Amino acid sequence: MPLTALKPVADVRDRLRDATLSAHQRLDGLLASGLADIRTYHGYVRGMHRFIGDAETLLDEPPLRSLWLARDLVALEQAPLPPRGVLRRVTDADERLGWQYVIAGSSMGARVLVRDARRLGLTAGRGATFLDRHAIDGEWPGVVRQLQALDPTGTREALLARGAHDAFAAAEACLRRALFMDELP
Repeated sequence: MPLTALKPVADVRDRLRDATLSAHQRLDGLLASGLADIRTYHGYVRGMHRFIGDAETLLDEPPLRSLWLARDLVALEQAPLPPRGVLRRVTDADERLGWQYVIAGSSMGARVLVRDARRLGLTAGRGATFLDRHAIDGEWPGVVRQLQALDPTGTREALLARGAHDAFAAAEACLRRALFMDELP
């Protein structure tokens, strides 16, 4: 949904949140009960590893979060989710910011999910390195500042929304594959 089709709101961040609400809800719905059991946790780590690894490639960023997730996969004795499809580099700054909005924003969800990991007996270095570090990585305020500084135009906000929608869709696809892969024929 284009950002300009929404009711007027305070700023770009609010319009972006409104424009991506349904995509965000679909993604959150995959973990509506949190990380209730170890099987779900394994799927979460496999899916996030694929999504974050792909995102780091798309954004041409050094592997950081994907390395945390790779350590978790090793600790959990889980195989990574294989790649699917061809990745397209994201070179437009506004589109990149849309991806960063989703990735940095997920640190707030990590703050909740890290409690589920603890309940399952997982900690940093023992299967929950990603959640532990992502929950405190501190990138969200910087993304918010970038959104606040954005000089909004229809084109710029459309690119921002496209990046965020693409990121939400990629995360949903990876998590769906990882969480439900045992149910595939």
